[in-house]
Amino acid sequence: MQTAVLPTSHEDLLTCLSYDFYGLRLATGGADQKIKTWRVRPPSSTDGQQQGQGVEQEDTRGGWVEEGGWKAHDAPLTSLSWAPPQFGTLLASSSFDRTVRIFEESPSEPPTSGRRWPQRALLSDARASVRDVSFAPAGVTPGLVLASIASDHVLRVYGAQSAGDLGAWSVLAEVDVLALGGGAAAGEEDAPLGVGVGRSVLGGNKEFEGGWALSWCPEKYWGPLLSVSAGASPTLKLISYTPSTRPSLILGLSPPGGGGSAPITTVDWAPACGRSYQLIGTGSRDGKVRVWKVRPPPLGSGAAAGGEWKGECVAEFDEHQGFAVSKVEWNVTGTVLSSAGEDGKIRLWKASYADVWACLTTFSAEGPPPSSDKGGMEH
Repeated sequence: MQTAVLPTSHEDLLTCLSYDFYGLRLATGGADQKIKTWRVRPPSSTDGQQQGQGVEQEDTRGGWVEEGGWKAHDAPLTSLSWAPPQFGTLLASSSFDRTVRIFEESPSEPPTSGRRWPQRALLSDARASVRDVSFAPAGVTPGLVLASIASDHVLRVYGAQSAGDLGAWSVLAEVDVLALGGGAAAGEEDAPLGVGVGRSVLGGNKEFEGGWALSWCPEKYWGPLLSVSAGASPTLKLISYTPSTRPSLILGLSPPGGGGSAPITTVDWAPACGRSYQLIGTGSRDGKVRVWKVRPPPLGSGAAAGGEWKGECVAEFDEHQGFAVSKVEWNVTGTVLSSAGEDGKIRLWKASYADVWACLTTFSAEGPPPSSDKGGMEH
């Protein structure tokens, strides 16, 4: 496995990052309120030739090159998302300043000019900090759509009114996640709306003790679906959304056997790649990483037709040793789950041929090169 350290020029903590559709560009956001973009530098075509001649030279194996950056928000960033490439080169960002902002790249402007990424839209409907934002995958929804979840517990779905006018967006759906499904479940403390940054939204707990995250289902067969967590609840909610109906709860996933009450801080829905079931990865504030197997109803019998969704936790890990999990993400085939925790470690998880999940490798930017934790598991 190859790793690289980015010499980031952020002036404060790095808080979020996102790869584009092709994995060739990277956007990073920080507590310095800035966004920076990076591009893969291809390996030198003469690298192998020079090495064969035994000539010492500068490392030319490739890496990441910073393109430029700009001040994007008035508070630390919380999330970044690239739009599907057919809509152009767009970035959405969220922040503790209660806004979602959309930027479009202008290739004619120099990368370091500060004008290469003009702001096209400002969405300020949230009444508390916006904690996660994500564009809908291509083909899942008609047109350009994005969703956000804020610490007021409200899931908001926006749609661009016209592909040619990125300044005009409308709220397609707005729903209180905790109240969805007939009231808050046990452990889901509702809170007054309109609180400020850093104020209490969990009935006595600080905002940073909760968890707010969302992820779109990448498959289109059952209509637009989102997995969402909000507040102090340990329950992940699968929400069905269509432009013509109000969002509805189709399934709630809670830790098995009362195995934890910590809020979910990060979620990622895996690409199905031909599987008859769906996989969802979650990370919690108590350091738990879980893999959920979700079985949808037969095609043509979705939630609107009374089809029943079923889900179970097929793996649970505590290798982050109680440190909050800040990010989980699947690889492109949905077979390897990565988790990053506040213990400073990144871990990769994969199922064996017997469908037993285990840690594939662990590594840290400060430590030695990664080594496999489980022998005989190839990746």
